[in-house]
Amino acid sequence: MFLLQFLAFLLTITIVLTQSEVNFICKSGHLLSGIERVCDGIAQCYDGSDELIDFCAHTLCPPEYFRCNYGACVPRSKKCNGIRDCVDLSDETNCGRKQDSCSPTEFYCGDNGDDTDSYEYCIESSKICDQQHDCWNGADEDKTICENALCPEKTFRCRYGGCISETVLCDGFYDCLDGSDESQELCIILKCPKCTKFLVSCPPFVEQNIVSKRLLKKCMWNGRQLPCAQSILPGTKVTYACKDNFKPKSTKDLSNDWNLCQADGTWLRDILKCKPDCGRLSAGIPLITNEEKLPQTMPWHASIYVVENVSKPKYICGATLISEAVVVTVAHCVWKYKAEDLRIVMGNLKSEFEDPDDFLARYFEVRDIFVHEIYLDQFANYGSDIALLELLKAVEIDEVIAPVCIDANFDSVNDEELGMVVALSMIDNSNASRSLHIKSIPIISHQKCVERQTSEFRKYLSITKFCAGWANGTSVCNGDSGAGLTIRKSDGRHYLQGIVSISPRKQSTDHCDPNQYTIFTKVGIYVKWIENYLKHINERYNPQLSTDDTSDDNAST
Repeated sequence: MFLLQFLAFLLTITIVLTQSEVNFICKSGHLLSGIERVCDGIAQCYDGSDELIDFCAHTLCPPEYFRCNYGACVPRSKKCNGIRDCVDLSDETNCGRKQDSCSPTEFYCGDNGDDTDSYEYCIESSKICDQQHDCWNGADEDKTICENALCPEKTFRCRYGGCISETVLCDGFYDCLDGSDESQELCIILKCPKCTKFLVSCPPFVEQNIVSKRLLKKCMWNGRQLPCAQSILPGTKVTYACKDNFKPKSTKDLSNDWNLCQADGTWLRDILKCKPDCGRLSAGIPLITNEEKLPQTMPWHASIYVVENVSKPKYICGATLISEAVVVTVAHCVWKYKAEDLRIVMGNLKSEFEDPDDFLARYFEVRDIFVHEIYLDQFANYGSDIALLELLKAVEIDEVIAPVCIDANFDSVNDEELGMVVALSMIDNSNASRSLHIKSIPIISHQKCVERQTSEFRKYLSITKFCAGWANGTSVCNGDSGAGLTIRKSDGRHYLQGIVSISPRKQSTDHCDPNQYTIFTKVGIYVKWIENYLKHINERYNPQLSTDDTSDDNAST
């Protein structure tokens, strides 16, 4: 009898142990059968320990489930159904909220997509990019939001942008939604800290990189300052700011003043991106030569010279600087030349190459020429008369040389508005000049321009062109093709509106008629074309760190 009772006791123990592998023991000691009943939104332990955040924090909910604030998963259909399905009532919060009702400390998730009972709601901003889907649609963990989020110190930035504590790295659980906290490379490094410098490093701030050249930076590792241009060890903290004459590329970068190299060789956040503070004229640069005060240079104006079969480079056209490595001009000036035939000069006051008076002039070679794909010169009435020249070496932006702005939305011209044009061959009262002149000229309506032109010249007027000028003896003239016409907007910056293309000639001559309007290429029509090439060109100067795209808020390139 005793033996039978002992065997029954052993059988009971075995059954309990077997069940304990799939069941849950409450803190009170109560046995909860079925592990699937833990973190389901219903407190089934007497003490509620099956719904505590300690157990539910790491729960991953399927897409069709809503995640309670403390981690439990309930069917999404139960969200805002008037019944408490999460023990913390989080499934019944923010129901019926509209976007304009979100407080400054909240994040707007959006419509739940239910046509029969549409609602919108908000979550606390602290829940953004925390590796948990707090919005029904996962908007709070979306890559486009999280990739710009700032992770605090003592955290790890997942590849998609979310932030987790460093203490949970390589703990066998995917705390990052993309699993990057459990990557093999990262875990090998963490197991062998001394091997880190041989296995991984963050991209350096190489000086050939446009992103780097725009930054003032300081790199500190273990209390020591190290060169930022070398491979950067994990744990290195870099502080940075935009150099003079530059500003943060977008509003999201306004507070981006430090970064940290993480254990897996990635930066904690995106590197600060700066752009030239375009279109601004300096307060004035004293230009005195031989006791004679010269006109101020225009920082974005450039001159094009040809060196083909001549002893000294010859001036041919004007151009306008739009980024550190690119000037824009008209296609008819450069389409027949090779890049090595051309030279670009900026900061000059005279048309003669290396004039002694041009003590501020800087000289550049050309790497490549990009003529608009449908330009056909005079055979197509000079349509799409626009080209980009990539410089062999990027310019240094300062008070003397700086780019003009280009507005992505600047696709129309305003009649009678005054624009400013810079030219080296300006005619004033029938007197030609070979030095820099800056003039204000009005933009002329299409109808008024057509009425003034001869029937033979009207064929050059199209939707890609506009007219400007006084038609009173003052005009840009031969050699000024490619020069830019800018408009000063309400923000105080100058934006490139047009490029000198063609003008009528005096009868029986090859010389311009200063009593006629000049025709300009309308830059706004070609902004997307310009941006595509700028992105391609800038990638040459941005290895490893960034593609430095041109899309940003009201952006100038």
